[in-house]
Amino acid sequence: MAFGSHSANYDEKKPVATKPWKTLKDLLVHPKDKQDKEDTTECVYKVSCANCDKTYVGETGRKLGVRLHEHKTEVESKTKRAYIRSQRTASLTEYSKSALTDHANQANHTIDWKKTTVIDREQDRTTWCIKEAVHIRKEGHRAMNRDEGS
Repeated sequence: MAFGSHSANYDEKKPVATKPWKTLKDLLVHPKDKQDKEDTTECVYKVSCANCDKTYVGETGRKLGVRLHEHKTEVESKTKRAYIRSQRTASLTEYSKSALTDHANQANHTIDWKKTTVIDREQDRTTWCIKEAVHIRKEGHRAMNRDEGS
């Protein structure tokens, strides 16, 4: 070898330090409590039907629990109403505030409130409206939304 050649350094195998993927600290220590799903704000959410594969995608800037309570109240007010036959037929053609209510009323289905999921979060109102529209389009024929988002 020539004087000053560094090729000998490259032939030696040097130990490599690795860091474990998960440590006990990562698994056991959680400095922040997980936020309850119903306390989530500024989000895009999805509600599923318990009787079919249809889903409703919505957005809210308020707490998700508040918005879901409004949906539940409207659905229950329509489905628990006692109709005579002609009123029931007429109610199937009228539209409610929410497509979720229309689906529950017209198809006589039950909404699975417990399976509600937050599918996206965003602080900017314009961006979360766009994200809602994207998620509605992703659902395709399974979406019970009347429009494709704002």
